[in-house]
Amino acid sequence: MTDRTTTQISVDQFIAAPPAKVWRALTEPDLLARWWAAGDVAATVGHRFHLDMPGWGAVPCEVVEVEPERRFVYTFTENWTLVWRLVP
Repeated sequence: MTDRTTTQISVDQFIAAPPAKVWRALTEPDLLARWWAAGDVAATVGHRFHLDMPGWGAVPCEVVEVEPERRFVYTFTENWTLVWRLVP
């Protein structure tokens, strides 16, 4: 039997925008809601919030790492951690 447990998913995406603009889209609630999900996100370590994921409901999150305009990390449910890494 094969173990099909996924331990990591990695996606690289080029975005034709400066890191500051992408950072805002990840960390400002009104901008995040425009492209992904509504939620009271904030770039503050320890901040707890929920993302309202269509089809999934409210997903609990907690910010664990912040490096402004470079790296934003938060838990996404108790099983996943999302790492947003911005490279100019």
